[in-house]
Formats: sequence, C-alpha cells, structure tokens
Amino acid sequence: MVMHFVGASALILVAAHAAGWLARLLKQPYIVGQLTAGIALGPSLLGDLAPDAYRTLFPTEIGPALTGFAQFSLVVFLFAVGYELDLKVLGSRARSAVSVAIAAFTVPMAVGCGAALLFQDQLHDLGMPRHLSPAMVVFAGVALSITAVPVLTAIVRENGLARTVPGVVAVSAAGLLDVIGWTVLAGALLDSKSVDHAIGWQLRVLIAVGFVALMIVVARPLLRRLLWRTRMEPSLRMSLLIGFALASAWVTHSIGLHVIFGALLAGAVVPREEGGTPAIIEAVRAGL
Repeated sequence: MVMHFVGASALILVAAHAAGWLARLLKQPYIVGQLTAGIALGPSLLGDLAPDAYRTLFPTEIGPALTGFAQFSLVVFLFAVGYELDLKVLGSRARSAVSVAIAAFTVPMAVGCGAALLFQDQLHDLGMPRHLSPAMVVFAGVALSITAVPVLTAIVRENGLARTVPGVVAVSAAGLLDVIGWTVLAGALLDSKSVDHAIGWQLRVLIAVGFVALMIVVARPLLRRLLWRTRMEPSLRMSLLIGFALASAWVTHSIGLHVIFGALLAGAVVPREEGGTPAIIEAVRAGL
C-alpha cells in the first residue's frame, strides 16, 4: 500500500501538471487544467465510467494518505500566498475588501436560500426531506456563496497580481467571505445533533481572536529573531517555516475554521525584511 500510494501520487502529479500545461496552451489558467485532471481521475468521472480501473489505481486504503498529502500541499501553497500578500496595500484597502466580501456573500446566499425554498420538490427527488428546516435552507445558501480560495489565489499568482491592489483585495475578500460563510453555517447548525458542542461558537471566536493576536505580537518578532538575526542553515529555516505553517493550520482547524486560514495567517506574519525570500517561497513560486 505504501508503494501504491507513491505510484498514485506520481500519477496525480504528472497528470495535473500535464493538464495545466495544456490549459496554458489553450489560454486558460494553469489551475483550470489541474482541476480538470483531478475531476477526470476522481470518482466523478473515472470512478463512474470505469469503476474497476478507479479502484485499481486508487484503492480505499490509500485514501487517507492521499488526503493528508493534499492537505499538506494546500497548507504550503497558501502559506506562500500569505507571505506574498502586501499588508500595506490591504491596510489602505480594508474597506474595499470588506465590501467585496459582504457583497459576494449576500447575493449568492440569497439566491441559494431562495432556490432551496423554490425547488423543494426537486430537492426531495434528490433525497432531501420534504420540508426543509431553516438550517438546510441556510446550508444551501452558504454552499453557493463559499469561495474556492486556493483556486482564486492560484489564478491571482499566475497572473502576477499577488502584490497589486486588485489581487490583494480579491484574496483578502475571499478569505473573509469564507470566514463569514463558516460562521453563518455554524450558527445555523447550533441545534443540529451532528454538531460538536464541546466548544461553543462564542469560545471559538475568542480563541480565534486570541490566536491572531498571539501570532502578531509574539510569533512575528520571534520569527524575525530566529530567521534573520541568527545564522540559521537554509534547510533548517525551511523546516521551521513549514512546521510553523502546519501548526497554524492545525490550530485554525481545531477551532472550527478551515486550514486555509491558518496557512494564510502564518504566511502573512512571517517577516520579510533583511533575509530575502525563504527557499520554500521560491519553491512554490517555481511550481514545485
């Protein structure tokens, strides 16, 4: 199974980059080709058209390992995106980012909730209950309003917009939009039996605010001292940054937010002066 996982990972990487290269030839973003390859190799297409071949290539036993590998790659990628965000630009355009996030959430949210109420019979034919609860209606609205932050950030980076006003506002608004969406969904599902009540949403908010403050007040100065004011080996510096990104992603996931927020936050608080660009950022820029 270990070597099967290695082979499956190689197949996914080669297919994704080949499809990305083809997408560029067709004047499309690289990430569009990668998404197409993922759909083609996944249960939606290959698993439906050739289930035996799909089970042979991607047996159930390696599913958790592939998921972990994907999460690791996502955290590293979004850490690099957070590092490249120009916070000075964001500070002067914070109102714009908030306005874009609110507009991008409320419009599809209203459409999704309205569609859920309007097409209850059709949803019932697909397996939904005859009478939708308020939580189900809100879920439909949130599902339509959530942004694919990794896809957006990949397109922004590919077009060289990561340090421009439109790029910073777009990525920041997308991250804020997802925070709003997850918060609304958590509030709607408070009475659901499937929700973990071990930590209430009020405590989650306090922990999240405290964590952000800790990252800015403590982690940033400490990283500046460790990374740029000591003669640290480049390989050790890379390991420290990856570990920092993974730890931040784990914290945000543990308090009910997605790992993308922790990864973006970790990249944003890493100091940029004096030492140049860390090797891990250069690697991500090169598409490794």
